[in-house]
Amino acid sequence: MKSDECVFVRQEDNVRKGSKSARNRKPIVSLTEMSVIPEEDRVFKDCIHEYAVVFILIYVDNTAVRSNCETLVRRFHAEVRIDGSIDLNFIGNLTWFLGVRYSYDELTGAVSCDQETYIENMVNNWLFEGKELLPDVISKQGTKRQVNPTKIPMVCDADLESIPIPEKPDLVYIFKFQKLIGELMFLGVNTSPEISYALSVLSRYLTKATTQHGIHAKHLLRLCGAEGMPNGLGALVKSILHSSRTISFFC
Repeated sequence: MKSDECVFVRQEDNVRKGSKSARNRKPIVSLTEMSVIPEEDRVFKDCIHEYAVVFILIYVDNTAVRSNCETLVRRFHAEVRIDGSIDLNFIGNLTWFLGVRYSYDELTGAVSCDQETYIENMVNNWLFEGKELLPDVISKQGTKRQVNPTKIPMVCDADLESIPIPEKPDLVYIFKFQKLIGELMFLGVNTSPEISYALSVLSRYLTKATTQHGIHAKHLLRLCGAEGMPNGLGALVKSILHSSRTISFFC
């Protein structure tokens, strides 16, 4: 792996040459289209798919591994020990990473990630100012306050360029606006890519924001925090690699 790489992927053919599965094989476009291979036709007995794949994510001194083949994970760990450059210790399945929560479906192997707690904290800090309050709702994390829902990231007739900019900007408010946009960016790059365009528009006013710009930013947060919205309370994202494995975590 190159020193500047953060993600490493290894893919190996799991179909024995000359087997019945090899003769009947069809080309695939994505990993989700992989066929289940009979055990007698497999190269790696612990992998049910036609390709054995391992994803390795490096972040500072933490390493996350996602694979549909336990043999590849053990091989990776063994190669690291032989190399001797770093000391890599297995500490269990990945459940939280940089504010993102991961959960697993043991039946399908699908991995889900969400930022429900992160969004809930944002909602509490930025939206609950009297008019934003609605009756409490019940979520998987317990009772919480609901926000006025919206289905679009920005109102259709929004014209941010027409908002008057004062000659002397309010530096205190600008700092708060920058903080809110920064928190939304962290949400956008992790689990809510659909808010990216609206964020790019709002980011043009980081040094000259007014309360009117803040209203549009809060509107975007209402989309992310509204119970029942497509990305409400966490923006659920599914893994593309469907296997019976979880994400292992090393440090």
